[in-house]
Amino acid sequence: MRRMIPRDRLDQIQYQLVSVLSQPSAIPAGEALPFLSNYARDLAGFTLDSTSNSTAINSESRSSMDLQDAALRLLEHHANSAPKGIPLPLIIDAMVVYSGSRYHSRIQVVSKTILDAVPPLSQEIIMALQTATQSCFGPRVAPLTTLKSLHRAVNALTLVLHTGVSSLVEEFTGPNNVAGIRMLVQIYDQLLPSIATALAQSSRPIAQTLIRGDAEWAREWLHIKILILDILQSAFSFVTPPDTGSENSQRLAVFASTLAGNGPPPEAASSSWKLLVDSPLLTDYERLFQFSGTLRAKGWTDGGPTAAFATLAQNIEIDQEVVGVLTGSNTVLDKTPVARTVALPPSDPKGKGKGRAVQVESDPAIEEGLNMILGILPDQDPTFLRRCLAHPNYRGEGGVERLMAALFEGTLPMELNVAEEEEHTHADPVQATEEEDLQDLVRGRANVLDALQMDMSTLRMGKKQDTADELLNDSARQEMKAAILRLAQDVSNEEEDTRAFNGPGRHKLVPFDEDEFDDEFERVSVVGDGETSDGEEDETEDNVSLLIPSLSLPTLRTPDYSTEMQRQGAPKQGRYYAPKQAGQMNKLRDGGSCWTATQRRTRSSRNMGSGVTKQFSRLALDQAAVGTVETEEAVEREGGAEEEVVGGVGTLLKRLQERMDQQLAVEMHKVTLAEVEEEEAGRKERSQIRKEIVRGSRRISHERDKADTIEKWAVERDPR
Repeated sequence: MRRMIPRDRLDQIQYQLVSVLSQPSAIPAGEALPFLSNYARDLAGFTLDSTSNSTAINSESRSSMDLQDAALRLLEHHANSAPKGIPLPLIIDAMVVYSGSRYHSRIQVVSKTILDAVPPLSQEIIMALQTATQSCFGPRVAPLTTLKSLHRAVNALTLVLHTGVSSLVEEFTGPNNVAGIRMLVQIYDQLLPSIATALAQSSRPIAQTLIRGDAEWAREWLHIKILILDILQSAFSFVTPPDTGSENSQRLAVFASTLAGNGPPPEAASSSWKLLVDSPLLTDYERLFQFSGTLRAKGWTDGGPTAAFATLAQNIEIDQEVVGVLTGSNTVLDKTPVARTVALPPSDPKGKGKGRAVQVESDPAIEEGLNMILGILPDQDPTFLRRCLAHPNYRGEGGVERLMAALFEGTLPMELNVAEEEEHTHADPVQATEEEDLQDLVRGRANVLDALQMDMSTLRMGKKQDTADELLNDSARQEMKAAILRLAQDVSNEEEDTRAFNGPGRHKLVPFDEDEFDDEFERVSVVGDGETSDGEEDETEDNVSLLIPSLSLPTLRTPDYSTEMQRQGAPKQGRYYAPKQAGQMNKLRDGGSCWTATQRRTRSSRNMGSGVTKQFSRLALDQAAVGTVETEEAVEREGGAEEEVVGGVGTLLKRLQERMDQQLAVEMHKVTLAEVEEEEAGRKERSQIRKEIVRGSRRISHERDKADTIEKWAVERDPR
């Protein structure tokens, strides 16, 4: 559940819990013990799921470590005040969580306090762990499930025994737990090989699968073997102290007979066995911890399998790839006895630290080679050089030269490098303790660079440059690009309209407003005939024509009076015919007055700019009125003297029409020029807007980079 909570929110919750737990005496047992049980169970599950001997404490944040410390203080308080009230699952989970961590000494004291107050708890803890281990395998359990469950159970048993509480180890090595030790031997020699056979590929040997690490389960498989060897080594170290008494001798006899009696027979030994891969437990334990040598040093010999396997174990093949899997798997295997002794030459176990160092016998050939190497490499450790010269690879003739070449090239065997690290670790116990405390402080210190992956292969130097995909997928750039394209498209469309309006061609388009027409009248079509009047030649340089949307209007008919009067028999007077009736001249006069009024109204119009269509509407009304005048009725109504026809009525009407069309064309041309100038000003304004958008985008990008830099600087200064 903790993985689902954001890190900052989790830190706040943990700090609140720390403040609540700051006074353990104020929290009653009824509230403290349920909280501790749930909290320890959560951390124990995380620890047991890992493939190392490390606990959940080694890689936590500062708030998590403070909470773990506060929980341990609360457990210490209730263990001292009421040890009998601590439940058994809480004790086991607390041992699993805090064993092997910076709180190891404190959990050891707490466990000893509880177990001393309630002695039967030691037996119950060992029996519970053995039962959990035995329940991991069965005929209906899948091999991979068995492997994972077995890893958790054996890991829990290892961490509990690693606390070093004497009552627990005594119970584990006592006569009541012979079946438990025998079960571990059977798991090592029978169950694990059968699991490897079931999970390995049939076309590839098991050893190759384990060594090459071709499967995920191979690492857990090897780690279970290491855990079993560590459990046995902890028990063996307990029953073989320096001052061996009668009780310890009895325990040693039981332990040795149990371990040796459940191993394979001597005739089953094979020279092709590989350490920790296909060799039995007794052979691996003999090779790593010198089991038979310790028994002989204590004056006890079994005369059985240990003696038979002693010679074979010294010559067993050690695959360096297996050692690499164990020591290079991002685990804390350097804290285990197996990792400290794997592939080392035989040693005389005398406890830990300096007592376990290999004692090399004095040899004149070794001393001579030592003097030669120190003459060239005076800064080398003489003890380490003696151990190297005693190694089989550097014995005999030419060994000194081979050792010097290995020192220069850095190609020493793995066991010699591990021995050197072991020697430096235990050279000065006080200094080693100080360095370990310093490392604990360093691990507990929060740093802004803790979450960074310091991999030199992926480390970037200099300013980060976005890739092409990142640039193309930037949403801000995409929005800005779309906005600029829309503006450019609008400008392009307007420029095309402007070119179509002012460009070369037979006609120029003039905008008009259809809403200004009255709905009851149809639209007017006025087309210029290309001729220009004399009075307006200076105003218009080109032959201007107006195209107004065509409207169907009854055509104004201009009667031919000469033909009409000739048809009626009127006498001809010169070029003209005199009408028979005087009313006919009134007809001409009325017609002329109508056109004169029309022309006067057209010239006095006040909406020649934007209201051009209104003139066309009035013109249409006047023309319609003229077209509907009944000439004969006017002649009969007016009567009057006959007037002489001065000129042709058709020519007069034509010239009046031309003058009116020309005047309208001039006014519309002025309107067109004003609109073009307004469009040009709008285009310049849009161009300025586009420039401002580009400059704004650049400023936004600059401010974004500046904000990122400030944020990184702030995180480096204050990681919280």
